[in-house]
Amino acid sequence: SLHTFVDANFARNINTKKSTSSILHKFGRALIDWTRKLQPAIILSTIEAKYHVLTSSVI
Repeated sequence: SLHTFVDANFARNINTKKSTSSILHKFGRALIDWTRKLQPAIILSTIEAKYHVLTSSVI
């Protein structure tokens, strides 16, 4: 079965104040894809950061 795990660190980058998104896709025990990047916009709350990464993780 396919599993997706997401996480966001609110305003992690001290220079740009942007949040960091992490997305991990697994099929069974095998890692398929792992991505970590800055979110494209400045997010105003932790909830918004997590919502943004969750909506961008749909494959």
